Amino acid sequence: MNSRESILSRYFSSIKRYSWVILACVLLTSLIGYFVTRATPQVYQATSVLFVDSGAPGTTYQGGPTASDNITRALGYSAEILTLSTMQNVINADPQLKAHYKASDLLIDVVPTTSTTAPTITLLATAQKPAYAVLMANDVATTFANMIQTAAQQQLDSQRKNLEAQLTTYQQQETSLEGKLAATPNTDPHYAVYNVQLQDAIHSEQTVQGQLLLLPPTASLKGDVNVVQLATPSSVVASTKNIIILAATAGIGLLLGILIMFLLIFLDNRVNTEDQVTGKLGMAYLGSLSANKSIQDNGVVGSPQTLQEAADICANLHLTNTVGGQWQAPQGAVLLVTSNQAAEGRTTLATAIASTMAQSGKNVVIIDGNLRQPSTHLVFNLNSNVGLSNILRGTGREPIDDAMQRTKFPNLWLLAGGSAINNPVALLEQRFPYVLSQLRSKVDVVVIDGPPLLSGAEANVLAAQVDGVALVVDTKVDKVPLLMRAKQMLTTLTHTPVGIVMNRVPQRKHNQYYAAATPMPTVNINNGQLALPAYNRNGSEADGRQPSTFMIGGPNFIPSSPNRLSSLPSISTTPGRTTVSPLYSENNNSDRTQKPHSPSAQ
Repeated sequence: MNSRESILSRYFSSIKRYSWVILACVLLTSLIGYFVTRATPQVYQATSVLFVDSGAPGTTYQGGPTASDNITRALGYSAEILTLSTMQNVINADPQLKAHYKASDLLIDVVPTTSTTAPTITLLATAQKPAYAVLMANDVATTFANMIQTAAQQQLDSQRKNLEAQLTTYQQQETSLEGKLAATPNTDPHYAVYNVQLQDAIHSEQTVQGQLLLLPPTASLKGDVNVVQLATPSSVVASTKNIIILAATAGIGLLLGILIMFLLIFLDNRVNTEDQVTGKLGMAYLGSLSANKSIQDNGVVGSPQTLQEAADICANLHLTNTVGGQWQAPQGAVLLVTSNQAAEGRTTLATAIASTMAQSGKNVVIIDGNLRQPSTHLVFNLNSNVGLSNILRGTGREPIDDAMQRTKFPNLWLLAGGSAINNPVALLEQRFPYVLSQLRSKVDVVVIDGPPLLSGAEANVLAAQVDGVALVVDTKVDKVPLLMRAKQMLTTLTHTPVGIVMNRVPQRKHNQYYAAATPMPTVNINNGQLALPAYNRNGSEADGRQPSTFMIGGPNFIPSSPNRLSSLPSISTTPGRTTVSPLYSENNNSDRTQKPHSPSAQ
């Protein structure tokens, strides 16, 4: 049930994302329909009704048409009306109609419909003028009724002429046989034959005479189609054709929009939701970074929203076991932050995680691992004259203290990239492990701002030497096939735990893993201070009379050492306000270029 709800929620989010396509298509087609209706003049409609009664008096006679199913006959007459010959007879019957219309026009403007319960034919005539609509409806009705009556009378006349011709033939045979009998002796054998033939001719003649007597007069014969209602000027109504056009175009737009929307959803392989990370990629979800302008205004590590989101990610790194262990020197944890391609937010995430962990009391070193294009030092306004590349170009066993730079944030140091190296793969593979071993023994956490996975082999080499990998996914660019390739590279070559961090999400969402681990109070950051509502340890709201204290990062976020619990940012509740120690101090005047021999001792 939960998996089904997950799938539905995933598709619902996709439908919500592309619902604008439906609206755009409906608006576009409705606009087209509107212009079509404006270009189409107003029309009027008039109706006349025909009634079919094949068994009515005067419509049948012996030897002529017989009564049949009137509804079936009405269907046949309706089809007969929509023929060019019928409409041509209508045009020829009325010179006034012939002056304005052609037979082909009537085929379009006059529509016959039959009832399923009564033998009626309703003629709907449409014209730009009410008088013409009445004229067409009545002319088609009366002309067709007259055509049916004329056809019946012609059939009667044809039958009468046929019987009269037969009667004449029999009379001639009778006269001829009578002459033969008179000239033939009674003893002649032919006499008997002629006599029999004469009797047959007389019998046939009498039969035909009887049939002629039963035929009704031609003028009295009626057709089985009668006009029961003629159109009048007062019955003319304005056509709803324009409304139908608008409704039809809007319906077409709706259908087209739905088809295009589902096509876009089918073709869109981007990762947009947390469910897709676990469902399509099968990887751990660590959190997300919102697309916001505060980074441009305050810098990456000065953006309050980014630091909040980084706190969730730090907690999930431990909760999902992406980076296990105690995160404490001399067994410090090492995290690699990478992405598929360049400019997807690696430096943003790496610096945010590093600064957040440093503010929690841990000693943290951030390393610029992108030796082809070092740039992490720019975030902290430091230089890159000496850095990792200089150490790697040596023996790889030189003390790293001389290359370390203190940032303006407590407990956070930078190992810059140094001068660029075109092909650092061999140096990283041979000498970087010793650099990491030094850092693990001195600091609690090492965060590597790594190169893109698909730009070279450096990222895979680094991934094989770290405890966990945070893969940054740009929700506006990255697609599932590319991410599956990255997953395959990491899992087959390094076997290092990997977690996904979604970058540039439209709206920040609370991390579902973190929220399940501990209640998430609403955090507000004003002027470097965190303000939260007062809660008790059990997650319920405090009554304001007893102070409450909380630790950022969730219950499983392990500090670097037990005696550092007091250095973690804490929240003290007083009646009316709850405050947290600043994430960093703007008044920190420490020398950035100071190079401690042992960062863990600082």
